[in-house]
Amino acid sequence: MLDAAPLQIELLPRAAYSALDSVDGCVLGIAMEPQRGVHAIDSDRRMDFQSRFGEMSFKPAGMAVFSESPQGGEYLLVR
Repeated sequence: MLDAAPLQIELLPRAAYSALDSVDGCVLGIAMEPQRGVHAIDSDRRMDFQSRFGEMSFKPAGMAVFSESPQGGEYLLVR
C-alpha cells in the first residue's frame, strides 16, 4: 500500500511573484486570469510566457520550475 500525501488546493491571488517550485510531487495548475512573465522549466533557460484563462499546466514529480510575473493573475494550484 502506498502512503499518499494529502491533496492541497490553493488559489494564488493576482500579485507579482517570483517562485521556484522543485517539490517532488506532481502539480496541476489552472490559470484563472490571463498573465505574462518568464519561466524556466527544468533548466536555467528563461522563456517568456503568456497564459490565457483556463489554460492548464502539469508538473511531474521531480521537475523544477521557475516562474516570475510582474503582475501575476489568479492561479489555482492542486498538489
